[in-house]
Amino acid sequence: MNSRSHVLFSAIHLFLVLLILGLGGCFLGLPFAPHVRLLVLQFFMENSSPFATIGYALLFLGAILFMGFYALNRGQYYQVNMRAEVHQSLIRDYARNYWKELFPQELVQPNVVIYPNQRIELITALPNLAFEEQEAILQRIEKEFGAILAKNLGYGKDFLLTVVLK
Repeated sequence: MNSRSHVLFSAIHLFLVLLILGLGGCFLGLPFAPHVRLLVLQFFMENSSPFATIGYALLFLGAILFMGFYALNRGQYYQVNMRAEVHQSLIRDYARNYWKELFPQELVQPNVVIYPNQRIELITALPNLAFEEQEAILQRIEKEFGAILAKNLGYGKDFLLTVVLK
């Protein structure tokens, strides 16, 4: 159903709801207006033939409104539960390439562990550096390798870096 017919059908629903609310208000007011009750009673006593026609029309209108309401509010979506797995060797290759750029003279290669909750852990050794240099290099690894994971794999979570002391 396109948006124009959706708006039109919603307007028809609004009109009918207001009509039904108005009729309900009239019936609530009938006990306080005896002369109106007599006029309504006289109308129904003299004209009993339209009752079946009115009944069928109301049933038909109700069925049409029910089907329209169902069509308007029917979910038009689907959901597929998928489990995407990134192979450990792919992340290991990214880590090793990054490590070669960061420490070209070192032979230590990082290892990668992927936990069941999809958390990534890098296990590696750092070269012998001063404490200030280690802190700076760890911040750089966090920033740059995190960007590599986000750009290439769409991984936005934190990752663990475990440094093995030599």
